[in-house]
Amino acid sequence: HSLGSQVAYDAMNRINLVVNQGEIATYNADATCSVSSHAGITLAQQLKGFFTFGSPLDKIVFFLRENVPDSAYVRQQMVANFHGFKQRDFDLVSETKEASKYYVEVENTLKRHLDEIQWRNYFDNRDYVSGGLDYFHKVVNVDCKFGSGLFTHSHYWESPAFYDDFYFHFMVNVKRTVTPAEVEEELRRMQG
Repeated sequence: HSLGSQVAYDAMNRINLVVNQGEIATYNADATCSVSSHAGITLAQQLKGFFTFGSPLDKIVFFLRENVPDSAYVRQQMVANFHGFKQRDFDLVSETKEASKYYVEVENTLKRHLDEIQWRNYFDNRDYVSGGLDYFHKVVNVDCKFGSGLFTHSHYWESPAFYDDFYFHFMVNVKRTVTPAEVEEELRRMQG
């Protein structure tokens, strides 16, 4: 909710980074599970989905994104690649690319392992903090249309329709996944 959606978004990017680096004990660098009972299941399949409500992510991208000077084209590309979860191309480097004879394209070695998970963003047109998320791709924006009150930023918490929609899209037909106890047991087995 609210600024927590920025924290969650940063966490998704961080998870993608550490998986790419092979730093999660139960996942391979290709984001497949290494636990024998769930071998081949991807991290995206385990996470199931991502949801935000009352999220200002588009406003944060527009007003608070890291401003990198045109001359720092390598840094521009690194920032764009690191913050990649479902992010549309935000062409920070096109003018630099055309204007600089020294421009060097940096190969992005980070694979976007989480871009296929479902993302639902709940907002209300009267919520001045949030809105539909247009800067990200494959996001389903759900207008809650609360219809009452001048400032609806906290209405999500008391909306049965919001909870029903969340339950239907994220909880119905959820298949069994690895339990924490099973993960701990597998880690102990792997460590000998």
